[in-house]
Amino acid sequence: MLNIEISARHMEITDSMRSYTNAKLGPMGKYLRSVSRLTVTFDSKSPIQHLVEVIAHIDNHENIIVKKEDKDFYACIDKVHDILEKRLTQIKEKSKDKRRQSSRSAAIEE
Repeated sequence: MLNIEISARHMEITDSMRSYTNAKLGPMGKYLRSVSRLTVTFDSKSPIQHLVEVIAHIDNHENIIVKKEDKDFYACIDKVHDILEKRLTQIKEKSKDKRRQSSRSAAIEE
């Protein structure tokens, strides 16, 4: 399971928010093994507008930062999950393509 650091600004994090975040974002490592940890920050700008920011720390790659606002924290987590899943899959596919191209060029040179 992935190391997830959860913090909050201007609010308290409930146990259900913490467990939902871990359940949703914990499996992100399966999309790209080089994700070392996730930093999740909850912020309540107003009683009806909430912000979730997730920073995916990736070895040998730039960090991915995703921010989403919504009326509901759980909806924010769902949106962040979908975006992270897509971006991590893109990075993984890109690295696979590079490996395929390098093995093809090595076979051609021989």
